[in-house]
Amino acid sequence: MACVRPADSRLIRLVVVCCLLLVGCTDDGLSPEVQLRETIEAIATAVEAGKMKPVGENLADDYRDNRHRDKRAALATLYWYLRQHRNIHLFTLVRSLELDDSGQTARSVVMVAMAGVPIASRASLVSLNADFYRFDVTWRYEEGHWRVTGSEWQRSTLADF
Repeated sequence: MACVRPADSRLIRLVVVCCLLLVGCTDDGLSPEVQLRETIEAIATAVEAGKMKPVGENLADDYRDNRHRDKRAALATLYWYLRQHRNIHLFTLVRSLELDDSGQTARSVVMVAMAGVPIASRASLVSLNADFYRFDVTWRYEEGHWRVTGSEWQRSTLADF
């Protein structure tokens, strides 16, 4: 089974970060926690489909991460990566979600598995040659949307899932 293994592992991490960045959830009566969880899943779907526009629209203008100085740099790397790797499949697991007292900012820990073939379930990860990551993401609610303001990543293992 093929696995996405780019020469520059920073690029694979960026794709996963940007996967977590696509946030387009409006206030439709759902709790902020539910909005964030549903949006994280929508993010994975959009990255798998190679959709750039929703990612860019939902990054905070002041977005920064541990590899990119700003939103534009992160999007440029994601664009390049998606053009180089057509088969990207993600499996996400939200480990924690914490909102501040005002309900306007949040932090989440999201585990992400990435492979070159579809990932049907957590159990199927055992038989795949996937890469595993942990993302600590900061969010801000603005203009009716949760937007990502920053993220940090680290490699993870199957045991974390």
